[in-house]
Amino acid sequence: RRCSKYEETIVHNVGSLSTAADGVNTLFFAAAGFICGLLVTYVFLNNVRSCLILGAVVMLLYAPFSWLAHVGFSAAGESVPLLFGFYLPIAVLGIAMLPPLYYLLRHIAKGFCTDGDDDYIFV
Repeated sequence: RRCSKYEETIVHNVGSLSTAADGVNTLFFAAAGFICGLLVTYVFLNNVRSCLILGAVVMLLYAPFSWLAHVGFSAAGESVPLLFGFYLPIAVLGIAMLPPLYYLLRHIAKGFCTDGDDDYIFV
C-alpha cells in the first residue's frame, strides 16, 4: 500500500518536531515557560485549575504555531487537513493528560518536601 501525501507529511512532521534545527520549539517553549512561571508566581495559585488554564492555552497556541512553522501551506492543499487531523487532536489529547500528570507530579514533589514546605509547592 502506498502512503498518501497526507500520511507522508504526518510521518515526516512527527519525526521532525523534536529535532527541528531552526529552534522554533525552543523559542516557543522558553517564552511559554517564562510567561507561565511569571503568572503562577504573581497571578495564579499553583493548583490544578491553573495547570489546566495555562496548559490548554499553551497547547492550543502551540498547535497552529508548530503547524505554521513546520508545514504551513507547503503541502499543496493538504496542510489544512493536517492541522485539523493531527496537530489540534494532539493538543486536545495533551490537555486531557494534564490532570493525571499534575497529580502524579504533585505526589512526587511532596515526597521531596521538608517540613512546612509542602504547602508552597502545590495547593
